[in-house]
Amino acid sequence: MISYIKAREGLEMERTGLAFLEDIFSTVEEAVRERLSVWLQMASAEEFRQMEQEMAGVMRQAADEVTAAVLEQVTGDSTFEALTVAAALSSGRPMRRSGRREVKVTLLGGTTITLRQQQYVKPDLSSRPGPRRKPGKRGKSGVGYYPVLAALGIEWGVTPALAAEVARQVTASEAFRPALEALKSRGIDLGYKPTLRIASAFGQRAVRLRNEWVDEVHSGRARSAPVLRGKRVVVGIDGGRVRMRVPKRRGRRRKNGHRGFDTPWREPKLFVVYVINERGEIESTCRPVYDGTLDDSDAMFRTLAAYLKALGAAEASEVIFLADGAAWIWNRISALAAEVGIPAAHIVEIVDWYHAVEYLGETAKQAGHWTERQRADWLKEAKTLLYQGRIDDLAAFNRILFDRHRVEIPCIEWNGRQFLRISLQGYNSRADIDALLAALRTELPAARS
Repeated sequence: MISYIKAREGLEMERTGLAFLEDIFSTVEEAVRERLSVWLQMASAEEFRQMEQEMAGVMRQAADEVTAAVLEQVTGDSTFEALTVAAALSSGRPMRRSGRREVKVTLLGGTTITLRQQQYVKPDLSSRPGPRRKPGKRGKSGVGYYPVLAALGIEWGVTPALAAEVARQVTASEAFRPALEALKSRGIDLGYKPTLRIASAFGQRAVRLRNEWVDEVHSGRARSAPVLRGKRVVVGIDGGRVRMRVPKRRGRRRKNGHRGFDTPWREPKLFVVYVINERGEIESTCRPVYDGTLDDSDAMFRTLAAYLKALGAAEASEVIFLADGAAWIWNRISALAAEVGIPAAHIVEIVDWYHAVEYLGETAKQAGHWTERQRADWLKEAKTLLYQGRIDDLAAFNRILFDRHRVEIPCIEWNGRQFLRISLQGYNSRADIDALLAALRTELPAARS
């Protein structure tokens, strides 16, 4: 990558207005001229790719230069500082000034700059009883911060745009290290631990803001937008399994200085809310909502209720709840609908076919006297009935035949008509056939004639 950024002391940042742009743009022009003769000789796709990457690097560094110049002037504004510090000291938490410090900030393009003489405030513990905590130990009041930088969204040593880009890339990647490589290809090379720290802190802030919003919705302080009014809404709910990495706090340290970690299983509880049209297709005009939690089931349903309230699900034409057979889901649907205000007539409950099929195999195993062929035949028919969704009457008839007559026979519904699938094998006897006919004459009026 072309490195052209001049020493920051060489730029006259004290100048007002946009005069500093002349220095930046002239340096960009100089960098382009140095490489232009080489770029004009390119004759392959690889050379063109390298040219694009070099040009992107030049512009990325130029953007960082402009950002740095603007940021230095804004953070050096005494009036802005006075307002932000005053807001920090009157925020409700006892805070006090704690001198001025240098702060390193990494910009979106990957350039790290140093902001000098930034006012720092921290919790005021002078009136609290008890011993003072040791240096480097954080108390319950937390740590201090820079009011000017906090007002601009600069936390964790990076700008808000960089923090958002790191969080987006980490979330979109299948693993953490591929996310690091993707960021590095764009000139953002923060290292493993800083990137992990930023992504974790960004996620914690998102969860905190989400939970505050949920509280506001339930208290009636948040605004609602009835975007689901008159819509067909699908609410999908599911749970999963994920391993957590929990560092050990006790025990002998390893050669690397760490005590190792445990990997307990946790169950994330997730949901999605989206809109479908009359043909069951997802409508692109309404963006789906995805959310979840590692907390318990009640916490997840409380969050889901907030979304449904805020989006106006009570005014939807139809609300379809889709889930597997988990009791922690279906036992809470009625209370959820009542809290949100969804009329019972507008609710449709659907057990996910793929999840429900998993239970059919276990059901077939309960018939210990069946052969593998019988078990396979029953499973095939049961899947068909389950997919059709109209099995209540057939299942009841199946139970009657077995409970009263000890006869098992597949019952099928096709094109609105009901059929009995009679299958005779070598192990069936004449007595089995007579028992079937006798059961049908007893239970089916048409068979008596």
